[in-house]
Amino acid sequence: MSTSSGPKGASPSTLATHIRHASVGTFLALSLAASGCGEADAQGVEDVTLFDLPSAGEDEWGIWQSNTEGAPWFRYRGGARLRIEHALGRVPRIVLLYVSFSEEGIDPDTGATAGLAAGDMARILEVSDQTVTVHNDTNANMFARMVLH
Repeated sequence: MSTSSGPKGASPSTLATHIRHASVGTFLALSLAASGCGEADAQGVEDVTLFDLPSAGEDEWGIWQSNTEGAPWFRYRGGARLRIEHALGRVPRIVLLYVSFSEEGIDPDTGATAGLAAGDMARILEVSDQTVTVHNDTNANMFARMVLH
């Protein structure tokens, strides 16, 4: 008399192994679907040209800024990938991105503050002698200011 309770004579331990493997496969498939696998790749890169940054420029120390003091910061939407044109004329050694929830950036009159972007706020995707491509891998809509050394 056989003690097997599974299909085609499979032992209980074999059935448990199949269930465990199926559960792991289902978990991985659901995890990939939940993480939005492939969505970020489908999103295009938006070009921000020097025309879009009328107050951009380089100072006497060779530091390029996307805007001068008092000029509005550029829009930096959640999930956006921006290819920002610069006129530094070389590949920057340092890329800094400051973010604020105010278009004015830092404004003592309104209490607006800004900080240096970190982590998913400013994933630096590509740096060249003409552009810097950044990705706001958060859902937060902000304004930004880029400084290149």
